[in-house]
Amino acid sequence: MKRLVESTLSRMSLPSEIEIEKLLREDRAMLDSALITRVLNNIIINAVQPMLRGGRLTLATRRNEDSILFSVSDTGVGISEDVRHKLFTPLFTTKSKGQGFGLAVCKRIMEAHGGEISFESEVGTGTIFSIKIPNKS
Repeated sequence: MKRLVESTLSRMSLPSEIEIEKLLREDRAMLDSALITRVLNNIIINAVQPMLRGGRLTLATRRNEDSILFSVSDTGVGISEDVRHKLFTPLFTTKSKGQGFGLAVCKRIMEAHGGEISFESEVGTGTIFSIKIPNKS
């Protein structure tokens, strides 16, 4: 997972105003790296976009008995209560140029891996997206 996250970050152009903290472990998992890269890329982009004046992006992995957990935490504007239940709905977007497929596709990818994607958010403080990948290695 650490290598996958590092590889994903290396292909992204993140604003210099954003401080990146990496708490990554050398865990292995049986997964489709191209699809999981797509999930990571989407979640990281969504985390960075609301931090208009900079902020902190924290990427962390950890392992428990049956899964690998990956989280992306930001200090952005948070997700308002009125859109939370729509977030993984296809064609729903809060972005003026968004198409509304990103998080819906991420959810499908995680389900195809037998995993999960979830989030916690506080308006004005930030959001944490978490993915859970079953450990089949």
